[in-house]
Amino acid sequence: MTNPLSLNEVVRQTNEVVTLPGVFVRINRMVDDPGCPMQAIGEVIAQDPGLTVRLLRMANSVYYGLSHEIDTVSRAVTVIGTRRVRDLILATSVVQAFEGIPEELGSLEAFWRHSIHCGLLARHLASRVRLREPDSLFVAGLLHDIGRLVMFSRYPDYARRALEHTHRQNGATPFYLGERREFGFDHAELGGALAEHWQLPLLLVECIAHHHQPRHAQHYPQQAAIVHLANGLSTPSEEERRPEAEQEQRLDPAIWSLVGLSPELAEEARHEADAQLNEMYQLLRGDLDQA
Repeated sequence: MTNPLSLNEVVRQTNEVVTLPGVFVRINRMVDDPGCPMQAIGEVIAQDPGLTVRLLRMANSVYYGLSHEIDTVSRAVTVIGTRRVRDLILATSVVQAFEGIPEELGSLEAFWRHSIHCGLLARHLASRVRLREPDSLFVAGLLHDIGRLVMFSRYPDYARRALEHTHRQNGATPFYLGERREFGFDHAELGGALAEHWQLPLLLVECIAHHHQPRHAQHYPQQAAIVHLANGLSTPSEEERRPEAEQEQRLDPAIWSLVGLSPELAEEARHEADAQLNEMYQLLRGDLDQA
């Protein structure tokens, strides 16, 4: 029996339970307004003490490696830039928004460790090919499996059957094809639809929606390919654990030319992401784990 709900209905139901905070919605609009002054964005952020603390922690982390401490929101906006600040706020907001959902088929810690590692790796890969705004690739990698989190938490029976179907095929069938069999759509399509509903930038929508098939991205195929590569090389999430050879088989064979990198450079980027994983996990989820 397949899920009777349409993709749009699942997005609507999810949005009733998981919504992005109003402060992010306001900042997202302000960043896209060329006439909006930096000072106004800083003033909105400063109204949320918890967000302010998380933003300053990240701004002063090895993620940026700045030589001088950033001690105010206004300085963070000035030094890092409005789009980067928007990306960091989105990253912390989404992790917070999904906290407390049931862990039906896996560990939230394992899910977020994989997602954060994928995001870090995507950022380093984007920097190596000199893409603008590599922080957007961090967020894309962080959110690439958000549709899977929705499926496992809200529709565990269908997700479990999709997983079982994949296991019966001994890994020959990608997990997202099992999802299509049970849901009528896969987690990438669901995540992309959620990102579009939240009015996130098109780059994020396409990277999330096409991270398994990056050549289907109409506007940002290279960025989607970077997330695809980062996902394939990243530490697998709990339900994806499989031999290393099978991990490599999940990569699109044409991915290296689409990304514009060699496997050797990608491996260097992976080591850099490994080194930053624990700190970034603590920055994004440390307070939640201790609660």
